[in-house]
Amino acid sequence: MLLLFPFMCLLPQSILTLSDKSKWMGNTDPSSFSNPKNFLTKHLEIKWNVDFDSKTVSGSIIYSLVIQNKDTVNLILDTSGLLVQRVILLDDMRIELGYHIGESIRPFGEPLSIYLAPILKEKQNGDIIKLEIHYETGPTSSSLAWLQPNHTLGKKHPYMFSNNQPINARSLLPCQDTPSVKSTFSATVSIPNELQCLMGAQLVGVSEEHEKSPLKSFKFEQNIPISSYLIAIAVGDIVSQKIGPRSRVWGDKTIIEKAAKEYSEVEKMISVGESLFGKYVWGSYDILIMPKNYPLLGMENPSLTFVPPFVVAGDKSMTHVIAHEIAHSWTGNLVTNHDWQHFWLNEGFTKYAERSIVAALYGEEWRQFFSIIGRDKLLLTIKEKGESNMLTSLVMDLAGVDPDEILNIVPYEKGFIFLYFLEQKVGGATIFQKFFHQYISNNSFSSVDSSHFKEQFIGYFEAAGMGEKLQGIEWDRWLYSPGFPPFIPDYDRQLVEPCTKLKNRWLNWNPEKEKSPFKKSDLKGFHTIQIAQFLEELINDGPQQGKKLEKLDEIYEISKEQSVQIQIRWVRIGIRSKWTGIIKHAFDFVNEYGQTITLRTVYKELYKWEEIREQVITNFNENRGYMMHVSAKLVAQDLKLD
Repeated sequence: MLLLFPFMCLLPQSILTLSDKSKWMGNTDPSSFSNPKNFLTKHLEIKWNVDFDSKTVSGSIIYSLVIQNKDTVNLILDTSGLLVQRVILLDDMRIELGYHIGESIRPFGEPLSIYLAPILKEKQNGDIIKLEIHYETGPTSSSLAWLQPNHTLGKKHPYMFSNNQPINARSLLPCQDTPSVKSTFSATVSIPNELQCLMGAQLVGVSEEHEKSPLKSFKFEQNIPISSYLIAIAVGDIVSQKIGPRSRVWGDKTIIEKAAKEYSEVEKMISVGESLFGKYVWGSYDILIMPKNYPLLGMENPSLTFVPPFVVAGDKSMTHVIAHEIAHSWTGNLVTNHDWQHFWLNEGFTKYAERSIVAALYGEEWRQFFSIIGRDKLLLTIKEKGESNMLTSLVMDLAGVDPDEILNIVPYEKGFIFLYFLEQKVGGATIFQKFFHQYISNNSFSSVDSSHFKEQFIGYFEAAGMGEKLQGIEWDRWLYSPGFPPFIPDYDRQLVEPCTKLKNRWLNWNPEKEKSPFKKSDLKGFHTIQIAQFLEELINDGPQQGKKLEKLDEIYEISKEQSVQIQIRWVRIGIRSKWTGIIKHAFDFVNEYGQTITLRTVYKELYKWEEIREQVITNFNENRGYMMHVSAKLVAQDLKLD
């Protein structure tokens, strides 16, 4: 039975804007309208239908909410472009509730305000209420990518996937879209019979809707509380192969065998992670090879990492990406940044954990090598952004700022350097990692901010009688000041030195006066990422003569290399040198790969080349439709189009 309260849609507009923090109803996350200090999501029961014809996800969600403040008038949820149909209180009777969708504020979407005051009179703080919201996603959901068959690896069936970090979950479902809120969920998802559905959760059942139905339903459970940005779904023509006792790799059948070989060391990585950080609590760990336009280098969805196909490099040169996503199982997924202003607590910690796994498996020299690469990228990024740019701080003020802007290297590498600095202060990796393990244990299943980390770090080492080692840590400067880190480490150059020596030989060679002294064997013994580092150092030394680049490609066949790490650097050095021989190769590159950072890096370089700027903009406009929302939005900004 449905009852309708007569006060539906009479809520005042004044409470529904991001412009006044005092009206956020108890939320301290500047990227969210929601009010978790008044109502806290504990569990979601999701029922979705995935419709490729209309490009929508529709259905209902039952919310189990803990009352935190019974004197509150409204529950406020984040939405973006959703078509809400009705809101129902599930009590002794099904009561239809009044709600209001506020004005849209880019990029944060619209607050959904649900009037609860009469209901709360009979309730106490700590009680749980259940609401059911029926809705469907809008046609321009920033969470979802809908691909035609010709845009997939298999080219036979359509494909859909989500990308919810940082604040796109609100365009997939009404939610408290802040990392400070964690909840469990169950889901039943109906999709076309010929396709497979995966979520960042455990698959517990598959069934046909009924005998003649073109649909089948997949049932999932996520029994560990997670933040909204970690809710993930993918639907496509994919198969799987087992790669370990708790792991499978998923993807198109054309890539699955190669991927299984590439990721044969996944179980070793998980086991090392457990030895360093504690038990892996997520059950299975699977990897999904995404379509080519996937915008990230990897996404750490619980139990199901998304990676683009170029991470299947063929020589395991990108396995550090998997180490990073596995590390997120502890740093990010288990212990989460309270809000995006403290993003470094997710990514700086995960970068440290990733390199700890790499060191344990392959040797400390590789941790040092990757740390050099990261440090040099960080210093260049800060130089480009400007030392006073707020987005070069570890803790950022994001009031009114699109949190997509934080998706750059600073939280990763400046965060790593801070943790490496603290490691050195307390006496090395072995000592610091004991604290790291305890930090994970103490904060599991919760969200923390930078002050929590500071307090726990100081408390741990003071209790261990090591307080004197903490002298001279400029906490405020590290955390809140933009620009270069207070400490810039010198790492061991054992693996970098051969790259530098070869680079210097090329810099010193004058093609106008002497024959080429180079040969293919120059690269003998080089790992793929050392070749990439050699090219990176050439880039950093400025434009090169076209004749040098032609000879370099002739001898080393760089343009034929399959590695994206090599290709992006080859393209960049050609563009910076304004070598016309690279133009077609550069356009082919940006049209082939969808990772946001890769696209932005190359498009920014192309845009600086004024003579071909018109061609660059034309190429972008022609291919924009194949990009994921976030990639297209940010590249358009880089090209001064939006």
